[in-house]
Amino acid sequence: CVYEPGPRSPVKALVTGGAGFIGRALVSSLLEKDCDVIVIDSGDTSDLNAVPSSAELVERDIGKIGELEWTRLMGGVERVFHLAARKYNTPGVTPSQLLETNVNATWKIAEAAASARVERFVFTSSLYAYGALGPEAMRESDVPAPTTLYGASKLMGEHILRTLSTSSNLKWSCARL
Repeated sequence: CVYEPGPRSPVKALVTGGAGFIGRALVSSLLEKDCDVIVIDSGDTSDLNAVPSSAELVERDIGKIGELEWTRLMGGVERVFHLAARKYNTPGVTPSQLLETNVNATWKIAEAAASARVERFVFTSSLYAYGALGPEAMRESDVPAPTTLYGASKLMGEHILRTLSTSSNLKWSCARL
């Protein structure tokens, strides 16, 4: 959250996957910077009890949130941090569930953010988008060549944002963790 000089309302941030390991650290950091934070998390692979009480918690699967609800959730949001995903090795996750969450829900979230004129959208991709997982170090200049459906779904999320930004003013960035 970045503040301009003078009186200003706190920046409002929405964090999907905010109850996960990385999400909790991000939410805590945003709260320390006096941001208003909305956390959306299903709790399937995370600890909802670890979300600070000063954040608004929406216990939902992002793949099951419709367009109207995303529009409502984006009201007044200035920053979106999209960390939620179906992971590559989660037991019981089907390819359809993985695509519904990692591709279709990413599209819905990004589209709602663009419509709401969110100032910045940060997408958490994955090193699986590269395909090769080592032992050599990867570089950002490496051509993505995913070898798993998870990697392909995360790369598709990047492409969704790139495509959407050409028809809207959505500013986005991506981190391949």
